[in-house]
Amino acid sequence: VRAFLLHAPLRPRRAQEVAEALRSPLAVVTALLQDMEDAREVVSLSENKLFLLYDPFSSIATQASNLLTRLQADAPWKAGWKPDQVVKLLFDRSGRDSIEVLNALVEQGRLQKANGLVSTPGHVPTLPAQFQEAHARFLETTKSTEFSTPSWGDVQAIQDFDSRTWTALSTYLTDTGDVVFLKDDVWLLRSTVLEARTRIATFARTNGSISAGQARDLLGTSRKYVIPLLEYFDRQGLTKREGDARVLASTQP
Repeated sequence: VRAFLLHAPLRPRRAQEVAEALRSPLAVVTALLQDMEDAREVVSLSENKLFLLYDPFSSIATQASNLLTRLQADAPWKAGWKPDQVVKLLFDRSGRDSIEVLNALVEQGRLQKANGLVSTPGHVPTLPAQFQEAHARFLETTKSTEFSTPSWGDVQAIQDFDSRTWTALSTYLTDTGDVVFLKDDVWLLRSTVLEARTRIATFARTNGSISAGQARDLLGTSRKYVIPLLEYFDRQGLTKREGDARVLASTQP
């Protein structure tokens, strides 16, 4: 079994595949692989029971960590990278088996995955000093409009950010969730969404329900923002629609 796995040490194998190649009963091969896993000679990947030799797996873990460490140093504003991007850089190929290896690295704590993005354990996106002024300006300008933000595609031109600054800043804002997209190009700051949540929940709890018009007046904005915002709160489980109004979906604050 070990000799067969060594033919392509970076390729995960299923017990059935090993059994067929060795012309051995599946039950025998499965038992052998289980013994090898107990002895830490192989690693079982996820629920699909793909097997990989332990030493190559450890080597992949080191390579993945080194790769992501370099990527994070070059772009510290990013929360992580998509799994298919990582496996292509690691293996020069994509595919379900490669994703399984990556998932196993996450399951074992050698990498972390959050919101669909992979990074090294403990990685937190940060903005380098050269982008801090732009970040502060963005927040100050956005908070002045609060519930009536411009289209996301227009922000760079409106605030006169150069391409590199906007790439770093927009990635940081979206990756960290500091900007919440309600629908297409309609977005608000996360702090603004939380404020709206509090106001709408309080109004609906006090009055039994809240209509789109009441929410518009409560927040001092327009239907362009109110309708996507109310739909967002529906999806989040805060409210539910009853006729032309929303009621709280539960009694929780």
